Amino acid sequence: MPTQNANPKNTFVTIGRVSDCENILMFIESNNSNEAQSKFIEHVKIEHDWNGDDDIYIDFCISLSEYVAGQVYNENYISK
Repeated sequence: MPTQNANPKNTFVTIGRVSDCENILMFIESNNSNEAQSKFIEHVKIEHDWNGDDDIYIDFCISLSEYVAGQVYNENYISK
């Protein structure tokens, strides 16, 4: 059982891609947005057989606990 000081993990919806490749949507368990983005980047490198040169973009990253149904989210929405 977690202690009161423990930071429970959240599920983050993350969308991004390697330059000129298809978008990838992932649900990532992490403590915060930065950690979710790091996990996403590591997965994208493997998924797209990243060559080490192409840019990797994250267009959207939000915790499901912050998500508001019916709200329009545009690309480049990164939760804090």
